Amino acid sequence: MLISIFTTKIHAQSYDLNTFKFRYQNYRFLNTDFSLSGNSNRNIYDNNFNTFDSKKSLSNYISYIRTKSKDKVQLIENLSVSTNFLYSRYSGHFDQTDSSKRTVNLVNNIFYSFSKNLYTKNLNFKILEFGFNSYLNPKFKSTDYNTNNYNLYFNFGIGKGRIENVSDAVTAIFIVKDLISKGISTEIDSSKIEKLASGVVEARNRRFLNDYRYQYIDQISLLDSICKTIGIQQFNSLKYFNILYDNLIFTDYSRETGGKLEFKGGLEGLSNRIGYYDYKTFENSFIKYFRHDFDYGINLNLSSRYRNVHQINSQQQRGHLFEINYRKNLLYEYLIRKSESLMDHNLEFHYNFEFIVQPNTRTFFKFHLPMYLNIIRPKYDILRKNLQTGLYAEANYFISRKTSLNCYLNYRFSKSFIGDDKLQFSNSIFRVSINHSIF
Repeated sequence: MLISIFTTKIHAQSYDLNTFKFRYQNYRFLNTDFSLSGNSNRNIYDNNFNTFDSKKSLSNYISYIRTKSKDKVQLIENLSVSTNFLYSRYSGHFDQTDSSKRTVNLVNNIFYSFSKNLYTKNLNFKILEFGFNSYLNPKFKSTDYNTNNYNLYFNFGIGKGRIENVSDAVTAIFIVKDLISKGISTEIDSSKIEKLASGVVEARNRRFLNDYRYQYIDQISLLDSICKTIGIQQFNSLKYFNILYDNLIFTDYSRETGGKLEFKGGLEGLSNRIGYYDYKTFENSFIKYFRHDFDYGINLNLSSRYRNVHQINSQQQRGHLFEINYRKNLLYEYLIRKSESLMDHNLEFHYNFEFIVQPNTRTFFKFHLPMYLNIIRPKYDILRKNLQTGLYAEANYFISRKTSLNCYLNYRFSKSFIGDDKLQFSNSIFRVSINHSIF
């Protein structure tokens, strides 16, 4: 019995995830996020100078994601809508003078993107991309400004290579390992693991908003039938079905493998309308009035991108990303007032190293080490350079199907060179949260 279990573990671990190519994924996700937060800060310097400010925010985020992977097409579609209501209050006392200010902001953001790769022969493909982004901040009576931004883009291109999502194959391996550790199964070879992984894909394709109790039963029943065809017998029904359920529900979708090189170009249109209060002098006095600035433009975008991702084993993934972007103004008009820092040429270099550790389906650790160089040649100004690096780390553990514990760290360090001037900036964000989904 010990020899059989040891042999089976080798079979499960020796399956090469980089060979999994079951290209019939058609997944849809609907995510919601609701948060309520508040903070206050009081600074007391001396009897003549003290300040107090407080902020309260209410935000809601909804996103719809659709992914499709077949032999001749890969598609990603993303639609997100967010609303953030912010109320802030400031009061201060300086040299026997009191001041106060209240601000109300309602920020709405709508984002949509569509990307499609059409494959021909020898992993060659054509690229079609388009999307838009809008940022709307309407004006309240107590607000001193409002902003409306719109952005629209489309790109065409060509490429070679392919990146496959192997998250469901990882789930199949975790199912096998759990069945072996609980003594339910004794021998699973690579061909049977791949068949089980294909069954996980089929079950996943059925999921969307109808993930209620009977729908879960239908998905687990499908996995159960596949397990029976590959020789897995349920000696303990409670443990057996619990293993299938846990691994199916808590799959993380970031496991990928392969390499892809692409070249693309396109146009980007943008417009900004900014309203704010300004002052002008009239007969030796200041008059406060509200004004609007409006600008619009068209940019030419060219980019090349190479990404390579490799599955080290069922628990580890590493990847590299290299990207070069060039942007040039074809048209830029700034009405009402002129600016001397309009972007004319923009060159960007990106590199990112990623590493994922996933001990089981409930737990993952993600690390990113990005590097970024941006060179800007303004139309009426001096050359600017910006160098940025940092660390992004995230850990997540699913306590239950709807509740998870999440830790997040984002550190950035940047250095800017504007002519002979040098600016240095660093920022870090650390957050620990317990997230609960409604659906």
